[in-house]
Amino acid sequence: MLDQDVAIPSKEQYRQLNRLFDGANNNAVYRRVLAANSYPAMPLIVVLRKDIISTNEISGPMALTNDPDAEKTLIHFSAYQMLKKTICMMEACLVPYNILPVHMIQEWINKPLAVLPREEHEAITKRMNMMSEQLEDRTPPLIKKGRTWLQTVKGSVALGEFMVYTLLDPGTVPAGLAKLRKNKSHIAPMLNLCIRAAK
Repeated sequence: MLDQDVAIPSKEQYRQLNRLFDGANNNAVYRRVLAANSYPAMPLIVVLRKDIISTNEISGPMALTNDPDAEKTLIHFSAYQMLKKTICMMEACLVPYNILPVHMIQEWINKPLAVLPREEHEAITKRMNMMSEQLEDRTPPLIKKGRTWLQTVKGSVALGEFMVYTLLDPGTVPAGLAKLRKNKSHIAPMLNLCIRAAK
């Protein structure tokens, strides 16, 4: 994004999505949200795959005793419950969607991307990265490279008078407007850096 700033609400929206799809604690946030909301929903393949694999690993029969020669065994009921839950979730997500196609995007996906030779992908990606680096200014101190969605800057970086605001994690902030933590920084004007404050 070159000539426009990313607004704080957009950053918060990104962080909420990032938190939703976080794989920590066996995708706990996604599972809670999915259980609390009605369908239609979009299942995550990575979650379903993990459930199926774990179910497959524990779905064998359980021995009644520790004796390896014992003939009587039990069915691992909890494994089949998990399997049933996973299948029900998949079936519940198989509902008709009334989504109107966006022809411009559809054409872009079907035409240019389809004819792009695979051997050129790496060269094109490298060229795009070089162009991006030429157009973007150097990152000033306190700006976390690769984590700009977590921060916003107000003031003039070129003049060395600016504030770096670190947005708090949405999971730790009470409902309402997110509070901002301030990090002061003074950079020599000669650096000639230009970062626009998020609106």
